[in-house]
Amino acid sequence: MEEERRENSFFDELDKKEAQGTEVKDLDRIAKLQHTNNLIIEKLDQEPTMEMTSLYNYEKEKYSSNYSNYQLPGIDLLTPPTSTTNQVDYTEAIAKQLTDILNLYDIDAKYIQAYKGPRKTVFEFSLSKEIDAKLIKQIEERILENELNSKILVIPLFQRETLGIIVPNEERNLVFLRELYEPYANRAHSLRFFMGKRNNGQENIRLKQFQHLFLFGATGSGKSLLLHSIILSVLLQARPDEVKLLLIDPKKIEFTPYRSLPHLLAPVINHGEMTPYILQYIVRMMEKRLDTFSAYHVKDIVGYNQLEDIKEKMPEVLVIADEISDFVEEESFKQILQSILQLSKYTGVHLILSTNHVDATKRILEELQTGFNRKIAFYHTKTKNSALVLQSEFQTRNLLGDGDMVYFFPGSKYPMNLQGANITNEEIKRVADYCASQATPMFDEVFLEDFREG
Repeated sequence: MEEERRENSFFDELDKKEAQGTEVKDLDRIAKLQHTNNLIIEKLDQEPTMEMTSLYNYEKEKYSSNYSNYQLPGIDLLTPPTSTTNQVDYTEAIAKQLTDILNLYDIDAKYIQAYKGPRKTVFEFSLSKEIDAKLIKQIEERILENELNSKILVIPLFQRETLGIIVPNEERNLVFLRELYEPYANRAHSLRFFMGKRNNGQENIRLKQFQHLFLFGATGSGKSLLLHSIILSVLLQARPDEVKLLLIDPKKIEFTPYRSLPHLLAPVINHGEMTPYILQYIVRMMEKRLDTFSAYHVKDIVGYNQLEDIKEKMPEVLVIADEISDFVEEESFKQILQSILQLSKYTGVHLILSTNHVDATKRILEELQTGFNRKIAFYHTKTKNSALVLQSEFQTRNLLGDGDMVYFFPGSKYPMNLQGANITNEEIKRVADYCASQATPMFDEVFLEDFREG
Protein backbone atom coordinates (compact mmCIF):
# COMPACT_ATOMS: atom_id res chain seq x y z
CA MET A 1 0.00 0.00 0.00
CA GLU A 2 2.84 2.34 0.90
CA GLU A 3 4.57 1.49 -2.37
CA GLU A 4 1.40 2.33 -4.30
CA ARG A 5 1.14 5.73 -2.56
CA ARG A 6 4.75 6.53 -3.45
CA GLU A 7 4.11 5.54 -7.05
CA ASN A 8 1.02 7.73 -7.34
CA SER A 9 2.90 10.64 -5.77
CA PHE A 10 5.65 10.18 -8.36
CA PHE A 11 3.17 10.38 -11.23
CA ASP A 12 1.38 13.36 -9.69
CA GLU A 13 4.73 15.16 -9.58
CA LEU A 14 5.32 14.36 -13.26
CA ASP A 15 1.91 15.84 -14.13
CA LYS A 16 2.86 19.06 -12.31
CA LYS A 17 6.20 19.27 -14.12
CA GLU A 18 4.58 18.80 -17.52
CA ALA A 19 1.88 21.36 -16.73
CA GLN A 20 4.57 23.89 -15.73
CA GLY A 21 6.55 23.19 -18.90
CA THR A 22 9.40 21.63 -16.93
CA GLU A 23 11.46 19.09 -18.88
CA VAL A 24 10.64 15.50 -17.97
CA LYS A 25 13.08 12.66 -18.60
CA ASP A 26 12.08 10.25 -21.35
CA LEU A 27 12.39 7.26 -19.02
CA ASP A 28 10.01 8.87 -16.51
CA ARG A 29 7.56 9.64 -19.28
CA ILE A 30 7.72 6.03 -20.47
CA ALA A 31 7.00 4.80 -16.96
CA LYS A 32 4.08 7.20 -16.61
CA LEU A 33 2.48 6.21 -19.92
CA GLN A 34 2.90 2.52 -19.20
CA HIS A 35 1.45 3.04 -15.71
CA THR A 36 -1.62 4.67 -17.29
CA ASN A 37 -1.99 1.74 -19.68
CA ASN A 38 -1.76 -0.75 -16.82
CA LEU A 39 -4.41 1.13 -14.82
CA ILE A 40 -6.76 1.02 -17.80
CA ILE A 41 -6.24 -2.72 -18.27
CA GLU A 42 -6.65 -3.38 -14.54
CA LYS A 43 -9.82 -1.30 -14.47
CA LEU A 44 -11.35 -3.16 -17.38
CA ASP A 45 -10.62 -6.54 -15.79
CA GLN A 46 -12.71 -5.65 -12.75
CA GLU A 47 -16.42 -6.48 -12.54
CA PRO A 48 -18.25 -3.30 -13.58
CA THR A 49 -21.52 -2.12 -12.05
CA MET A 50 -24.60 -2.14 -14.26
CA GLU A 51 -24.70 1.62 -14.63
CA MET A 52 -21.04 1.67 -15.78
CA THR A 53 -21.28 -1.24 -18.22
CA SER A 54 -21.64 0.92 -21.34
CA LEU A 55 -18.74 3.16 -20.30
CA TYR A 56 -16.45 0.22 -19.60
CA ASN A 57 -17.35 -1.37 -22.93
CA TYR A 58 -16.56 1.91 -24.64
CA GLU A 59 -13.19 2.15 -22.89
CA LYS A 60 -12.34 -1.47 -23.66
CA GLU A 61 -13.23 -0.97 -27.29
CA LYS A 62 -11.30 2.31 -27.44
CA TYR A 63 -8.11 0.92 -25.94
CA SER A 64 -8.27 -2.60 -27.36
CA SER A 65 -5.05 -3.68 -29.05
CA ASN A 66 -6.82 -5.28 -32.04
CA TYR A 67 -8.03 -1.90 -33.36
CA SER A 68 -10.94 -3.58 -35.15
CA ASN A 69 -13.02 -0.40 -34.98
CA TYR A 70 -10.17 1.98 -35.73
CA GLN A 71 -11.02 4.46 -38.48
CA LEU A 72 -8.34 5.97 -40.71
CA PRO A 73 -8.22 9.77 -40.95
CA GLY A 74 -10.15 11.31 -43.83
CA ILE A 75 -8.58 13.36 -46.58
CA ASP A 76 -10.58 16.38 -45.38
CA LEU A 77 -8.07 16.75 -42.50
CA LEU A 78 -5.38 17.71 -45.01
CA THR A 79 -4.94 21.29 -46.23
CA PRO A 80 -6.48 21.74 -49.71
CA PRO A 81 -4.22 23.10 -52.48
CA THR A 82 -4.38 26.80 -53.19
CA SER A 83 -5.28 27.99 -56.67
CA THR A 84 -2.41 28.93 -58.95
CA THR A 85 -1.90 32.45 -60.20
CA ASN A 86 -2.05 33.45 -63.84
CA GLN A 87 1.54 33.07 -64.88
CA VAL A 88 3.26 34.36 -67.98
CA ASP A 89 4.59 31.39 -69.96
CA TYR A 90 8.27 31.86 -70.80
CA THR A 91 8.74 28.22 -71.84
CA GLU A 92 9.31 28.69 -75.56
CA ALA A 93 11.60 31.68 -75.06
CA ILE A 94 13.80 29.80 -72.56
CA ALA A 95 13.85 26.70 -74.78
CA LYS A 96 15.18 28.81 -77.64
CA GLN A 97 17.82 30.41 -75.38
CA LEU A 98 19.05 27.00 -74.21
CA THR A 99 19.14 25.62 -77.75
CA ASP A 100 21.14 28.65 -78.97
CA ILE A 101 23.64 28.33 -76.08
CA LEU A 102 24.22 24.61 -76.72
CA ASN A 103 24.66 25.09 -80.46
CA LEU A 104 26.96 28.07 -79.92
CA TYR A 105 29.44 25.74 -78.21
CA ASP A 106 29.11 22.99 -80.83
CA ILE A 107 26.94 20.79 -78.63
CA ASP A 108 24.58 19.19 -81.12
CA ALA A 109 21.23 19.31 -79.27
CA LYS A 110 17.63 19.05 -80.40
CA TYR A 111 14.84 20.45 -78.23
CA ILE A 112 12.03 17.92 -77.66
CA GLN A 113 9.56 19.31 -75.11
CA ALA A 114 9.15 20.95 -71.70
CA TYR A 115 7.56 19.68 -68.48
CA LYS A 116 6.36 22.47 -66.23
CA GLY A 117 6.33 21.71 -62.51
CA PRO A 118 5.36 23.68 -59.39
CA ARG A 119 8.73 25.44 -59.01
CA LYS A 120 10.77 24.39 -62.04
CA THR A 121 10.48 23.47 -65.70
CA VAL A 122 12.38 20.57 -67.29
CA PHE A 123 13.53 21.19 -70.85
CA GLU A 124 14.22 17.90 -72.62
CA PHE A 125 16.94 17.66 -75.26
CA SER A 126 18.29 14.81 -77.36
CA LEU A 127 22.05 14.91 -77.97
CA SER A 128 24.14 13.44 -80.75
CA LYS A 129 26.80 12.18 -78.32
CA GLU A 130 26.67 9.95 -75.24
CA ILE A 131 25.60 11.69 -72.04
CA ASP A 132 28.23 11.38 -69.33
CA ALA A 133 29.45 13.35 -66.30
CA LYS A 134 32.00 15.27 -68.37
CA LEU A 135 29.40 16.44 -70.88
CA ILE A 136 26.96 17.41 -68.10
CA LYS A 137 29.62 19.55 -66.43
CA GLN A 138 30.46 21.19 -69.76
CA ILE A 139 26.82 22.09 -70.40
CA GLU A 140 26.42 23.52 -66.89
CA GLU A 141 29.48 25.72 -67.37
CA ARG A 142 28.30 27.01 -70.75
CA ILE A 143 24.86 27.94 -69.39
CA LEU A 144 26.39 29.72 -66.39
CA GLU A 145 28.77 31.63 -68.66
CA ASN A 146 25.74 33.02 -70.47
CA GLU A 147 24.10 34.05 -67.16
CA LEU A 148 20.77 32.46 -67.99
CA ASN A 149 20.18 31.31 -64.40
CA SER A 150 22.59 30.37 -61.60
CA LYS A 151 20.26 27.68 -60.20
CA ILE A 152 20.00 25.49 -63.29
CA LEU A 153 20.33 21.71 -62.92
CA VAL A 154 21.44 19.34 -65.67
CA ILE A 155 20.38 15.71 -65.18
CA PRO A 156 19.86 12.79 -67.58
CA LEU A 157 16.15 11.93 -67.53
CA PHE A 158 15.16 8.65 -65.87
CA GLN A 159 14.39 5.78 -68.29
CA ARG A 160 15.01 8.08 -71.25
CA GLU A 161 18.08 8.54 -73.42
CA THR A 162 17.71 12.29 -73.18
CA LEU A 163 19.03 15.20 -71.15
CA GLY A 164 16.99 17.42 -68.85
CA ILE A 165 17.94 21.04 -68.22
CA ILE A 166 15.92 22.17 -65.20
CA VAL A 167 15.22 25.89 -64.86
CA PRO A 168 13.44 27.61 -61.90
CA ASN A 169 10.11 29.19 -62.78
CA GLU A 170 9.58 32.92 -62.47
CA GLU A 171 6.64 32.19 -60.14
CA ARG A 172 6.46 29.16 -57.83
CA ASN A 173 3.50 27.09 -56.65
CA LEU A 174 3.36 25.06 -53.45
CA VAL A 175 2.86 21.29 -53.41
CA PHE A 176 0.32 19.93 -50.91
CA LEU A 177 0.18 16.45 -49.40
CA ARG A 178 -3.54 16.33 -50.13
CA GLU A 179 -3.03 16.47 -53.89
CA LEU A 180 -0.39 13.69 -53.68
CA TYR A 181 -2.64 11.45 -51.58
CA GLU A 182 -5.96 12.17 -53.32
CA PRO A 183 -5.55 9.71 -56.24
CA TYR A 184 -5.21 6.89 -53.68
CA ALA A 185 -7.66 8.05 -51.01
CA ASN A 186 -10.74 6.16 -52.19
CA ARG A 187 -9.31 2.97 -53.62
CA ALA A 188 -7.52 -0.09 -52.32
CA HIS A 189 -3.75 0.24 -52.53
CA SER A 190 -0.62 -0.84 -50.73
CA LEU A 191 0.77 1.61 -48.18
CA ARG A 192 3.12 4.14 -49.73
CA PHE A 193 5.08 7.23 -48.74
CA PHE A 194 4.20 10.37 -50.71
CA MET A 195 7.53 12.04 -51.45
CA GLY A 196 6.69 14.95 -53.72
CA LYS A 197 6.12 16.04 -57.30
CA ARG A 198 8.25 15.44 -60.36
CA ASN A 199 7.84 17.79 -63.28
CA ASN A 200 5.72 15.19 -65.08
CA GLY A 201 3.91 13.57 -62.17
CA GLN A 202 4.39 12.58 -58.54
CA GLU A 203 6.76 10.20 -56.75
CA ASN A 204 5.82 7.77 -54.02
CA ILE A 205 7.43 4.67 -52.50
CA ARG A 206 5.49 1.57 -51.56
CA LEU A 207 6.38 0.38 -48.06
CA LYS A 208 6.99 -3.16 -49.35
CA GLN A 209 9.69 -1.81 -51.70
CA PHE A 210 11.17 0.48 -49.10
CA GLN A 211 14.08 -0.57 -46.91
CA HIS A 212 16.10 2.40 -45.67
CA LEU A 213 16.49 6.08 -46.48
CA PHE A 214 19.27 8.56 -45.74
CA LEU A 215 18.59 12.32 -45.84
CA PHE A 216 21.28 15.00 -46.05
CA GLY A 217 20.83 18.76 -46.28
CA ALA A 218 21.27 22.10 -44.57
CA THR A 219 18.97 23.30 -41.80
CA GLY A 220 15.76 24.65 -43.34
CA SER A 221 16.30 22.88 -46.66
CA GLY A 222 13.20 20.70 -46.33
CA LYS A 223 14.33 17.51 -44.55
CA SER A 224 11.80 17.87 -41.74
CA LEU A 225 8.97 18.59 -44.19
CA LEU A 226 9.71 15.28 -45.91
CA LEU A 227 9.78 13.42 -42.58
CA HIS A 228 6.37 14.88 -41.69
CA SER A 229 5.07 13.88 -45.12
CA ILE A 230 6.23 10.29 -44.53
CA ILE A 231 4.72 10.12 -41.01
CA LEU A 232 1.39 11.54 -42.20
CA SER A 233 1.44 9.05 -45.09
CA VAL A 234 1.57 6.26 -42.51
CA LEU A 235 -1.20 7.74 -40.34
CA LEU A 236 -3.51 8.23 -43.33
CA GLN A 237 -3.18 4.64 -44.54
CA ALA A 238 -2.30 2.29 -41.66
CA ARG A 239 -3.88 1.22 -38.38
CA PRO A 240 -1.64 1.06 -35.29
CA ASP A 241 -1.50 -2.75 -35.54
CA GLU A 242 -0.24 -2.53 -39.13
CA VAL A 243 2.65 -0.06 -38.76
CA LYS A 244 4.51 0.97 -35.60
CA LEU A 245 6.59 4.15 -35.38
CA LEU A 246 9.74 4.81 -33.37
CA LEU A 247 10.55 8.54 -33.50
CA ILE A 248 13.89 9.98 -32.34
CA ASP A 249 13.98 13.77 -32.05
CA PRO A 250 17.05 15.12 -30.17
CA LYS A 251 16.11 18.67 -31.23
CA LYS A 252 12.87 18.27 -29.22
CA ILE A 253 10.79 20.24 -31.71
CA GLU A 254 9.89 18.19 -34.79
CA PHE A 255 7.97 15.20 -33.42
CA THR A 256 6.23 16.76 -30.41
CA PRO A 257 2.77 16.67 -32.11
CA TYR A 258 3.03 12.87 -32.38
CA ARG A 259 3.59 12.10 -28.69
CA SER A 260 0.12 10.58 -28.19
CA LEU A 261 -0.11 8.50 -31.37
CA PRO A 262 -1.35 4.93 -30.88
CA HIS A 263 1.13 3.92 -33.59
CA LEU A 264 4.10 4.59 -31.31
CA LEU A 265 6.29 1.64 -30.40
CA ALA A 266 7.81 3.81 -27.65
CA PRO A 267 7.47 7.42 -26.54
CA VAL A 268 9.12 10.03 -28.76
CA ILE A 269 12.81 10.01 -27.78
CA ASN A 270 14.19 13.49 -27.09
CA HIS A 271 17.68 12.69 -25.83
CA GLY A 272 20.40 11.71 -28.27
CA GLU A 273 22.31 9.65 -25.71
CA MET A 274 19.34 7.27 -25.52
CA THR A 275 19.42 6.49 -29.23
CA PRO A 276 21.93 3.59 -29.14
CA TYR A 277 19.87 1.91 -26.39
CA ILE A 278 16.68 2.40 -28.38
CA LEU A 279 18.21 0.94 -31.54
CA GLN A 280 19.71 -1.93 -29.57
CA TYR A 281 16.17 -2.76 -28.46
CA ILE A 282 15.15 -2.79 -32.13
CA VAL A 283 17.93 -5.29 -32.87
CA ARG A 284 16.71 -7.53 -30.04
CA MET A 285 13.15 -7.24 -31.34
CA MET A 286 14.33 -8.25 -34.81
CA GLU A 287 16.19 -11.26 -33.42
CA LYS A 288 13.06 -12.36 -31.53
CA ARG A 289 11.06 -12.04 -34.74
CA LEU A 290 13.57 -14.26 -36.55
CA ASP A 291 13.27 -16.85 -33.77
CA THR A 292 9.49 -16.79 -34.23
CA PHE A 293 9.81 -17.21 -38.00
CA SER A 294 12.09 -20.20 -37.45
CA ALA A 295 9.59 -21.79 -35.07
CA TYR A 296 6.83 -21.41 -37.67
CA HIS A 297 9.10 -22.51 -40.56
CA VAL A 298 8.73 -19.28 -42.54
CA LYS A 299 11.41 -17.06 -44.05
CA ASP A 300 10.22 -13.56 -43.20
CA ILE A 301 7.43 -11.30 -41.98
CA VAL A 302 5.50 -11.70 -45.23
CA GLY A 303 5.37 -15.47 -44.83
CA TYR A 304 4.49 -15.19 -41.13
CA ASN A 305 1.61 -12.78 -41.69
CA GLN A 306 0.13 -15.15 -44.28
CA LEU A 307 -0.19 -17.97 -41.73
CA GLU A 308 -3.70 -18.85 -40.56
CA ASP A 309 -2.81 -20.23 -37.11
CA ILE A 310 -1.30 -17.05 -35.61
CA LYS A 311 -3.05 -14.92 -32.99
CA GLU A 312 -2.21 -11.62 -34.66
CA LYS A 313 -0.07 -10.34 -37.48
CA MET A 314 3.25 -8.61 -36.92
CA PRO A 315 3.28 -4.89 -37.76
CA GLU A 316 5.91 -3.26 -39.92
CA VAL A 317 8.19 -0.94 -37.90
CA LEU A 318 9.41 2.44 -39.16
CA VAL A 319 12.30 4.01 -37.22
CA ILE A 320 12.94 7.71 -37.90
CA ALA A 321 15.89 9.62 -36.39
CA ASP A 322 15.74 13.31 -37.23
CA GLU A 323 19.38 14.09 -36.32
CA ILE A 324 22.11 11.51 -35.79
CA SER A 325 25.25 13.64 -35.49
CA ASP A 326 25.47 13.42 -31.67
CA PHE A 327 26.20 9.72 -31.52
CA VAL A 328 27.76 8.62 -34.83
CA GLU A 329 31.26 8.60 -33.33
CA GLU A 330 30.41 5.62 -31.14
CA GLU A 331 31.62 2.36 -32.67
CA SER A 332 28.78 0.51 -30.96
CA PHE A 333 26.24 2.74 -32.74
CA LYS A 334 27.62 1.83 -36.16
CA GLN A 335 27.56 -1.86 -35.23
CA ILE A 336 23.92 -1.55 -34.18
CA LEU A 337 23.09 0.19 -37.47
CA GLN A 338 24.86 -2.59 -39.37
CA SER A 339 22.75 -5.21 -37.58
CA ILE A 340 19.52 -3.37 -38.40
CA LEU A 341 20.49 -3.01 -42.06
CA GLN A 342 21.32 -6.71 -42.34
CA LEU A 343 18.19 -8.08 -40.62
CA SER A 344 15.59 -5.60 -41.82
CA LYS A 345 14.79 -7.31 -45.12
CA TYR A 346 13.28 -10.26 -43.27
CA THR A 347 11.83 -8.63 -40.15
CA GLY A 348 9.81 -5.70 -41.52
CA VAL A 349 11.92 -2.94 -39.95
CA HIS A 350 12.64 0.22 -41.96
CA LEU A 351 15.12 2.95 -41.04
CA ILE A 352 15.25 6.65 -41.95
CA LEU A 353 18.25 8.71 -40.81
CA SER A 354 18.57 12.47 -41.28
CA THR A 355 21.43 14.90 -40.70
CA ASN A 356 22.79 18.27 -41.74
CA HIS A 357 26.29 17.51 -40.46
CA VAL A 358 29.10 16.79 -42.87
CA ASP A 359 31.12 14.56 -40.52
CA ALA A 360 28.08 12.46 -39.63
CA THR A 361 27.38 11.93 -43.32
CA LYS A 362 30.93 10.80 -43.98
CA ARG A 363 31.06 8.38 -41.06
CA ILE A 364 27.73 6.74 -41.81
CA LEU A 365 27.90 6.48 -45.58
CA GLU A 366 31.57 5.58 -45.96
CA GLU A 367 31.00 2.48 -43.84
CA LEU A 368 27.33 1.72 -44.54
CA GLN A 369 26.89 3.09 -48.07
CA THR A 370 25.36 -0.08 -49.51
CA GLY A 371 22.89 -0.38 -46.63
CA PHE A 372 20.96 2.73 -47.63
CA ASN A 373 19.40 1.87 -50.97
CA ARG A 374 17.60 5.21 -51.16
CA LYS A 375 19.17 8.59 -50.51
CA ILE A 376 17.92 12.15 -50.75
CA ALA A 377 20.01 15.30 -50.79
CA PHE A 378 18.59 18.76 -50.14
CA TYR A 379 20.27 22.14 -50.53
CA HIS A 380 23.72 22.25 -48.93
CA THR A 381 26.81 24.33 -49.59
CA LYS A 382 29.11 21.35 -48.97
CA THR A 383 28.88 19.92 -52.47
CA LYS A 384 31.49 17.22 -51.95
CA ASN A 385 29.25 15.63 -49.36
CA SER A 386 26.20 15.77 -51.59
CA ALA A 387 28.24 13.77 -54.08
CA LEU A 388 28.98 11.27 -51.30
CA VAL A 389 25.28 10.94 -50.47
CA LEU A 390 24.18 10.45 -54.06
CA GLN A 391 27.17 8.45 -55.33
CA SER A 392 27.34 10.86 -58.26
CA GLU A 393 28.95 14.18 -59.09
CA PHE A 394 25.66 16.03 -58.79
CA GLN A 395 25.98 19.22 -56.75
CA THR A 396 23.28 20.43 -54.34
CA ARG A 397 24.23 24.11 -54.22
CA ASN A 398 21.87 24.73 -57.17
CA LEU A 399 18.85 23.42 -55.29
CA LEU A 400 16.32 26.03 -54.16
CA GLY A 401 15.70 24.91 -50.56
CA ASP A 402 12.19 24.56 -49.05
CA GLY A 403 11.74 20.95 -50.14
CA ASP A 404 13.63 21.03 -53.45
CA MET A 405 15.51 17.71 -53.45
CA VAL A 406 17.33 15.15 -55.55
CA TYR A 407 16.42 11.51 -54.99
CA PHE A 408 18.77 8.60 -55.66
CA PHE A 409 17.01 5.22 -55.78
CA PRO A 410 17.73 1.61 -56.83
CA GLY A 411 18.21 1.17 -60.55
CA SER A 412 18.96 4.82 -61.27
CA LYS A 413 22.29 6.01 -62.61
CA TYR A 414 21.42 9.65 -61.91
CA PRO A 415 19.16 11.22 -59.26
CA MET A 416 15.62 12.49 -59.79
CA ASN A 417 14.65 16.07 -58.94
CA LEU A 418 11.53 16.38 -56.73
CA GLN A 419 9.62 19.12 -54.95
CA GLY A 420 8.38 18.03 -51.53
CA ALA A 421 5.01 18.90 -50.03
CA ASN A 422 4.43 21.98 -47.92
CA ILE A 423 3.19 20.49 -44.62
CA THR A 424 1.48 22.89 -42.21
CA ASN A 425 1.49 22.62 -38.41
CA GLU A 426 -2.30 22.78 -38.47
CA GLU A 427 -2.76 19.69 -40.65
CA ILE A 428 -0.15 17.77 -38.63
CA LYS A 429 -2.17 18.54 -35.49
CA ARG A 430 -5.48 17.64 -37.11
CA VAL A 431 -4.31 14.23 -38.28
CA ALA A 432 -2.34 13.42 -35.10
CA ASP A 433 -5.20 14.48 -32.81
CA TYR A 434 -7.67 12.39 -34.81
CA CYS A 435 -5.51 9.26 -34.44
CA ALA A 436 -4.87 9.91 -30.74
CA SER A 437 -8.61 10.33 -30.09
CA GLN A 438 -9.25 6.70 -31.04
CA ALA A 439 -6.62 4.83 -29.05
CA THR A 440 -3.72 5.27 -26.65
CA PRO A 441 -0.10 4.17 -27.14
CA MET A 442 0.58 0.68 -25.76
CA PHE A 443 4.25 0.02 -25.00
CA ASP A 444 5.73 -3.43 -24.56
CA GLU A 445 6.84 -4.20 -20.99
CA VAL A 446 9.98 -5.83 -22.41
CA PHE A 447 10.90 -2.45 -23.85
CA LEU A 448 10.62 -0.83 -20.43
CA GLU A 449 12.73 -3.53 -18.82
CA ASP A 450 15.43 -3.01 -21.44
CA PHE A 451 15.44 0.72 -20.69
CA ARG A 452 15.68 0.29 -16.96
CA GLU A 453 18.64 -2.05 -17.44
CA GLY A 454 20.25 0.46 -19.87
